[in-house]
Amino acid sequence: MSISHVGQPSKGRWKQVYSKPLIPVCLESTRVCLVGSKWKRRLYQMAVFAVTYMVYTSYHLSRVALGVVKPVLRPDCTVGGNSTFENVCRRHNDSCPAGWEPFDEADGATRLGGTDSAFLFSYAIGLFISGQIAERTPPRYFLLAGMTGSVVSSLMLGFGFFFNIHSFAYFIIVQIIGGLFQSTGWPALIIFLVNWFGKTSRGTIMGIWNSNTAVGNLLGYLIPAIWATPTLWGWSFLSSAFIMITIMFATFLLLVERPEDVSLSRTVQDNTATSAPHVSSNSKENILTEEDGQSDEAEMTLFEDQPATPDEEPIITTDSPEVKEEKEEAIKIWQAIFIPSLLEYSLCFFFTKLVVYTLLYWLPFYVN
Repeated sequence: MSISHVGQPSKGRWKQVYSKPLIPVCLESTRVCLVGSKWKRRLYQMAVFAVTYMVYTSYHLSRVALGVVKPVLRPDCTVGGNSTFENVCRRHNDSCPAGWEPFDEADGATRLGGTDSAFLFSYAIGLFISGQIAERTPPRYFLLAGMTGSVVSSLMLGFGFFFNIHSFAYFIIVQIIGGLFQSTGWPALIIFLVNWFGKTSRGTIMGIWNSNTAVGNLLGYLIPAIWATPTLWGWSFLSSAFIMITIMFATFLLLVERPEDVSLSRTVQDNTATSAPHVSSNSKENILTEEDGQSDEAEMTLFEDQPATPDEEPIITTDSPEVKEEKEEAIKIWQAIFIPSLLEYSLCFFFTKLVVYTLLYWLPFYVN
């Protein structure tokens, strides 16, 4: 699908206007960024890559904080090689460190596992819901809403310490809320990457970008561990929340959904693969001339801007009702199931995540 020229009026553009971040809008209004400049595209691509990278890093950072705090909530208390987690030991044995009710009782480990299950089940279910919503709403606002909910869930876990909350149901509910909002990150961020990077480079970009999960998990161990003590563990969750709040401001101010929002066209690969432009005889002659002359413009790199010429103006533009209807229609879940190899990849990803989250959530507990 081709995109209409920037200067042309378009119906229903209010959604795009209000979804634009503040700093790019100011730059465009002051004409600081020149339309059609290849450096403008590259700068925006770097900004999108950096902001989305930090966003998903913060998602993982806040996600693993509970695994770091588990040894504090239910510290190991062994006598003669036998584990004794009874309340009598907690209250009358000075050699046994105090935990946090209700996790310091005999079934404390099971309850900690219950909080993990509540988070992961709601996270898995939330991915199905978030994927559908992200395709039907402005992704930047959807992402900000998900980050806000993740911040609230982290704050609520920290408030459990500051307000002396010992209800097991409270922690279960907070984890369910956290899992639902954490599921918004991946579906929303993928939209930005797909919009800004061409198909031929998408594998390389995603390979580098996906390292944010490892970076987030690493920071999720290092930063919350600073306060993982019986008298400070609430700050482990608050620190994760404050980091995500900082990145939320960068997302609100900088993250641009599509190249068209800043007067740029799609990448070369996306234009040729997804559009059916009307090519006149004059444009064919121009193409042959450029090929014979080996012009520099014909050797355009992957991320450079390629504005449409008047002769190559598409038959169908975004102003057309047909395109609007197609643009607003998102894929259904039952349709996604029949995508080739999707189920196989999902099954592989299932077992990979099974091992990863087992280590993330329980390794600090047992190693400690």
